[in-house]
Amino acid sequence: MRHSVIFLFLYLSLSPFKYLPHLVEEGQASQFLPAYPCASLALDSQGLTCQIGESYWDTTIFLSFPRLYFSEENVDELRALPVSSASQRVHALTVHNEKQIVPLELQQVQITLSFVPAISNTLIPYLEDQWLSFGKDRVPYVGQWEVSYLLLVGDVWLPQYFSGKIMPDDIPDLSADLAADINYNGVPTAFWNYQVVSP
Repeated sequence: MRHSVIFLFLYLSLSPFKYLPHLVEEGQASQFLPAYPCASLALDSQGLTCQIGESYWDTTIFLSFPRLYFSEENVDELRALPVSSASQRVHALTVHNEKQIVPLELQQVQITLSFVPAISNTLIPYLEDQWLSFGKDRVPYVGQWEVSYLLLVGDVWLPQYFSGKIMPDDIPDLSADLAADINYNGVPTAFWNYQVVSP
């Protein structure tokens, strides 16, 4: 055991690849970059459009709602609902920040948006009753975002990762028929996916 510890110490000390597994907490994000990537959001029945903020790079990501194929005959046979995701990635990025004298150097920058079912897999066996209560033409989905990159601090590349939910309140002028109050408390926390194909 002692020899293993000594070997690990020597490897980390002498290795030319100074890559440390470090996760920045959400509250620390402001000292580097804003964690939330979208400068503006729009949503319709087809999906979500995210305009990436200038802190990253000028681009737009469109996330389509996943399509669901079921009817009253096969809904009780489902075991999981589909998800959808869309992402963009750049290898290297230099960010000029007013709070930083020296520009930030990033690598392997990736921004990902996802739609996941608001219904957990454990409730799928009861989907038939829920689907009928939803109106048979829609299913609730939750929006999520993720940002990951390597940040150069000194001569060390530190992995950074942030994630969160996209809420109906985040989208200005959202149509009321797209906001899903799945907790029945008057506060929508999901989106209605109308991409339901029934025979």
